[in-house]
Amino acid sequence: MSSKKIFLIFISPKNKNHTHKLSFIKKSIDNKTNVLYILIMIKLPLWLIWFIAGLILIVMEIFTPGFVISLIGLACLITGISAIITNNIIIHIIVFSTSIILMMFFLRPIFLKYFYKKNPKKSNVDALIGKQVIVDSDIDNNKNKGYIKIGADYFKAISEDGSNIPKGTLVVIKKMEGITATVSKSVSL
Repeated sequence: MSSKKIFLIFISPKNKNHTHKLSFIKKSIDNKTNVLYILIMIKLPLWLIWFIAGLILIVMEIFTPGFVISLIGLACLITGISAIITNNIIIHIIVFSTSIILMMFFLRPIFLKYFYKKNPKKSNVDALIGKQVIVDSDIDNNKNKGYIKIGADYFKAISEDGSNIPKGTLVVIKKMEGITATVSKSVSL
């Protein structure tokens, strides 16, 4: 016997007690039976729904960078506070929208500045700049000669100040242009 389950969520309008009804409908479809409906009614105050949504969104921010979901969660919490004061859904929408817009422009930049540190790792050629290497063959800018060895790779090298640098000298890579490294003598302490 194979069974498929479908879950649907409906939100009905507010009743006189200013609560929302969440209706969970479980529909089981079986080979032998037609359709079985189970209806569970849960009455939650609107302010509690806002608070639960806000807390769920703030927890979700742990798994995503950018501080967008947490700001929406904070807006839900602020709207939850306004829902305690008033039951007008129009005011809730206005409070929610206004708080999101204000937080996006004022609070998010502060969050990004202090909490979201981008520390890009240098890769490829950028990772070579500042690295100390040994000259593999004499560097002479006038004769357009000279190579340095980095790991298993050889790069053409030129002197930053135009001076000749003998083989075996410790140099620092100042910049890379294509496959040519501009180097200067390393200052040893």
